[in-house]
Amino acid sequence: MRPAREINRMVVKCGTGVMTGRFGKLDRVMFGDIARQCAEARVSCVIVSSGAVKSGKEVIDGDNGKIGGHLTHKEYAGVGARYLLQRWGDAFMHHGREIAQIWITPMNLMDEGERDRIGQAIHRYLWHGFIPIINENDVVSESWLGMDNDLLAATIAIANCSNRSPRITTIFGLSLCKELANSRAVKPAVFAIAI
Repeated sequence: MRPAREINRMVVKCGTGVMTGRFGKLDRVMFGDIARQCAEARVSCVIVSSGAVKSGKEVIDGDNGKIGGHLTHKEYAGVGARYLLQRWGDAFMHHGREIAQIWITPMNLMDEGERDRIGQAIHRYLWHGFIPIINENDVVSESWLGMDNDLLAATIAIANCSNRSPRITTIFGLSLCKELANSRAVKPAVFAIAI
């Protein structure tokens, strides 16, 4: 295992479940906590975030949060994407950071040229001080062939680690930096891949 001082980048995957508060809505406090911890981590962070569908349901269905017969998950994701990014943007703004969105489909990562361009975009955003927020493009994607954003996060980490081996650490969203140091599995819906 590499010493923590050698880590210069983390891919942090945030699942919808952990980002949802006790009232069943996406929780701005959790977004803020993760943004704060990424800002304090002293490494470049890439966020792989779920939550576009949930955001769309909250906006369109309001308090009942039930899927209406008139919209599909893809349509909810299209509406919710703006609100999901707004939450991340607001959370990182409090720490003097800007975000950049990257929507990805499985096909993007299967093509070597597209995968390389995604890696270059991530690198350039990080180099300029932006926090890349990555999500599967649910509007056009047929999902990850039964997979989810966990696989997306792992794929992004592997594609961006060149000759280094990534280290996966399961963490609880409210203690990101501390848990990275001791690698205790606490809550699997939020994890970091140190590369």
